[in-house]
Amino acid sequence: MSSPALKSLLLQIAQNQKNENWYVPLSKALTGLSAELGAWKPGGTVNTIWQTLNHMNYCNRQILNKLTGVQDEQKEYTNIETFGSPGDPSDESGFAAVCREADSLYGQIRDLLEEIEKNGLDPDGPVQEAYLTEQLPQWVQHDAYHLGQIVLIRKLRGDWEH
Repeated sequence: MSSPALKSLLLQIAQNQKNENWYVPLSKALTGLSAELGAWKPGGTVNTIWQTLNHMNYCNRQILNKLTGVQDEQKEYTNIETFGSPGDPSDESGFAAVCREADSLYGQIRDLLEEIEKNGLDPDGPVQEAYLTEQLPQWVQHDAYHLGQIVLIRKLRGDWEH
């Protein structure tokens, strides 16, 4: 299924993950972050970077499960619950794991979509074309929005020199 829509989707996923163009990708937004900064809360109801990554990872695991046909065994969470706790400023390994998972999920989703582009959709598979052309573009925008939030939090903290 080599369609302009799928090519555009793959381009947007690459943009969100690692290709800096119109906005900052995940790889650059997370460069040099510590657990302390990841758990920093600007105040009010604003989420931490750690919480934002928790939310993105939750959503991206759901996308990956849909693409692979894996039954989602995760408890159903409300949108607010997907953000989780603000994070522990002293837990460098925990924060690093959340950051690695974010990049890994993007890579796995991208690889699956590249495979669909190359081999076409399996008519008996878990994904239909409408999911690729209607739902996934919304997901890409969702993550781009949250990437902007991560950069904004870093700017608020005075930790953005890019």
